[in-house]
Amino acid sequence: MAGRQDSRPSSAANSQPDSAQLPLVAFLGNKLVSHHGDVPVSSLAAPNKVIGVYFSASWCPPCKAFTPKLASVYNAFKSSGHPRRSDWEVVLVSADKDEVSFLQYYRTMPWLALPYNRRDIKDLLKAMFKVKGYPALVLLDGPSGELITADGRNAVTADPSCSGFPWGPLPLSALLRGLILVDHKGGSYPADRVLAGKFKLFFFAAGWSKECAELTPLLVGLTRALQAAGRLRFEVVYVSGDRTEPEFREAVQQLPPAWLHIPWVDLATKKALAARFSLNGIPSLAIVDAEGATIRPDACHKLVQDPQGRLFPWYPGQVRA
Repeated sequence: MAGRQDSRPSSAANSQPDSAQLPLVAFLGNKLVSHHGDVPVSSLAAPNKVIGVYFSASWCPPCKAFTPKLASVYNAFKSSGHPRRSDWEVVLVSADKDEVSFLQYYRTMPWLALPYNRRDIKDLLKAMFKVKGYPALVLLDGPSGELITADGRNAVTADPSCSGFPWGPLPLSALLRGLILVDHKGGSYPADRVLAGKFKLFFFAAGWSKECAELTPLLVGLTRALQAAGRLRFEVVYVSGDRTEPEFREAVQQLPPAWLHIPWVDLATKKALAARFSLNGIPSLAIVDAEGATIRPDACHKLVQDPQGRLFPWYPGQVRA
C-alpha cells in the first residue's frame, strides 16, 4: 500500500502494446479480411473495443435467419448516436465447407472475417469457446481478450436497440482501464497502474449502514495484520453505497488513510463493479488476486471467521488451520 505515485496516465502509458503480445493476436492471428482489404488484428485492441466473434455458416438455416438480424442491429448501432457506436466490431468465423460458399455468404455481412484458409484458428476458437452449434456470437473485451458473454446471440435478440451494450459484466481489466482512484488527501491514481501486481480488496459499503459499521473495524484490523506480516502486496478500494455526496465524504473521512476510493460522481463504475461480482447488497468484500482473478466475490463471512487473515486470501476449498 506504500510507494504510490500521484499521477494520471502519461502518453507513454497509453501507447499501443506490441501486437505480438496482444491476447487477440493469440486468438485470431495477425490479420483479418474486410470488403476493402486486410485489417490488422492489433487494431481491434484499442481501448474500449468489444469484439463479437461470430460463428456461422451459409448451410445453416438458423444462421441464415439470424445473420440479417445481426447485420441490421450492427448497422443501426454504428449509425446511431450511441456513445460507444465505434467500439463494436464483429468477426465472422466461417464454418462453410468451401471458400466459394464462404465468400458468397460473407458478401451479405458488413463486418470483418477470419481468412477462410485459417481453419486452424477456426477450430481453436470453436474449442476455446465451447461452441456446440451455429450460429453463436461470443463477445470479448478487445484490449484484454477476456470474455464478456458467450451468449451474444440471445443478448442481441433481446436488446436490438443495444441499450445494454455490451450485454454482460465487463472484465475487471476493462473496468479499471481509465478509472482514477482517489486517496483521503485527494491524490489521484490510475487504477490499472496502482493496483497492478497487488491483491485487490473491493469494499462495498456505506456510512449509513449498521452492518457496514460493524464490519469496517474487522477489515481495518485485517489490513493492519496483513501489513505487519508483509507477505503480500494489496490495496483496499472503498466502493460507496452512500446516498448523498455529504454522506459519502463523511464516510471517506472515517476510513484509514491508506485506503483508496472511487470518486462519488463515478456511479457507472460502482454499478459495473457490483455487477461484475454479482453483488446484491452491502456490505460486500470482493477479493481479487494479483493477476486479476476473482478469489471470492464476497468474503465478508470469511473476514468474520478469520479477522487476522491467517488464511487470507481465503481461496475456495481452503480449510481452517
